[in-house]
Amino acid sequence: MPGELHKLWKAPRPGAYHMEYGFFCMGYEIAGALGIKMAEPERDVICMVGDGAYMMANSEMATAAMMRVPFTVVLTDNRGFGCINRLQMSTGGAEFNNLLEHTIHGQPSRIDFAAHAAAMGAEAVKVSGIEELEAALARRERRRPLVGCGGARNLHPRRGQRGSQGLRDRPRIPDRRINPMPVRIGISPIAWQNDDLPDLTAAYTMEQALRESRAIGYTGVERGQRMPHDTPGLRRALEANDIALCGGWCSGNLLVNDLEDEKRAVAAQVEQFVALGAPCIVYAEFSNTVQGQSGTPVSRRPRLSRDEIHAYAARLGELARWMAGQGMQLAYHHHMGSIIENEDEVNWLMEASPREVHLLYDTGHLRFGGADELAVLDRWPDRVLHVHYKDVRPKIVDQIRASDCSFLDAVIAGAFTVPGDPEGCIDFATITRKLVAMNYAGWIVVEAEQDPAKAPPYECSRLGYETITAACRNAGLDIIR
Repeated sequence: MPGELHKLWKAPRPGAYHMEYGFFCMGYEIAGALGIKMAEPERDVICMVGDGAYMMANSEMATAAMMRVPFTVVLTDNRGFGCINRLQMSTGGAEFNNLLEHTIHGQPSRIDFAAHAAAMGAEAVKVSGIEELEAALARRERRRPLVGCGGARNLHPRRGQRGSQGLRDRPRIPDRRINPMPVRIGISPIAWQNDDLPDLTAAYTMEQALRESRAIGYTGVERGQRMPHDTPGLRRALEANDIALCGGWCSGNLLVNDLEDEKRAVAAQVEQFVALGAPCIVYAEFSNTVQGQSGTPVSRRPRLSRDEIHAYAARLGELARWMAGQGMQLAYHHHMGSIIENEDEVNWLMEASPREVHLLYDTGHLRFGGADELAVLDRWPDRVLHVHYKDVRPKIVDQIRASDCSFLDAVIAGAFTVPGDPEGCIDFATITRKLVAMNYAGWIVVEAEQDPAKAPPYECSRLGYETITAACRNAGLDIIR
């Protein structure tokens, strides 16, 4: 390409940038950013394009979204090929057929580039100034492409003002092998602090949970109810233990609330999670669940028909779109005792909801609910945003089913356990290889609520961490530590 032949690679150090200028190869920018991010996934890649270049090769945005290769595109809309237009005028000519306003066949089009990028799977925001752009960059997620769109004026340089060119001695393209995207390993503090069964874990503190989680090697923790509720306090607790916020439960009431009421109900959590850089909110319908009722068997959970779940999915999509507009993603948690428990219900929810509704893939809840966890992952790889690695003890699950017990009874009895427990049954090695194949680049979170008298939190959480890291290593999946 021209950048290889001419001395145009001028970004050898931090703080510099590369620009293809003039009458050169236009339209390669997004594909170039995709290639850079694939070659060096640890780098923060930002691609700056005008609307003209974006219209030439925007299909690579869909490629990046499908491959889960996250980078940032900053698009300035100057209504056409503004750079070429300026060069025509700076060399003494008249502007000719470069701007949309130059059309003679009809009204110039008005393209919503943010909506176009979002339709291809990117996170998209409109900005109108540097401050808004900086805010959008600060809250961007690190898992799918971001497109920030803003207007730009067409400024004309003095006539005769041009750039100089020269030939390079040798190219600067390194030979890089494509590697899988890296993941992060987090944990839910539920082994130390069970929000549904507080008496079960009364001997443990949240401070201990954070400290020991980080000591084991976890770099993220999901929010627990005994953590500070205010954002400054939670930030201090996390920073004191050098650990990130990697998500957190949100009890949804969309079946009984109208959309505006539900937005107001979750707004504070959305704002807090955006401020703290969390990847998602773990959302599940809680209005009619039996998961927290000790006297109600799991078999008596609420059940909806396929049409009813489709209707719910449409409303959930509206909430997820609003949440995405605030800078936060919604990951729906299928859960024992709730309206979305088994494989059919997961499929119905996903097939009827927009892409803004992501899936929290929980291995333990799927297996407990009678689902084939591998089949679910095979069917919805492009919807999985967040992963919970949780094992089950099949003998205890069978006993719970046979005796018609509650979800809380199942927890106390030991239905759930961590990866690596010899009493477990889930094939995490195969699941991890599938995550590599789908280019998953999010968090893998250990979440296994147990009786700490039978399953000491530190020891079990360490076993889970060691099992996950070994599975990632064997699958060739890098971990950000």
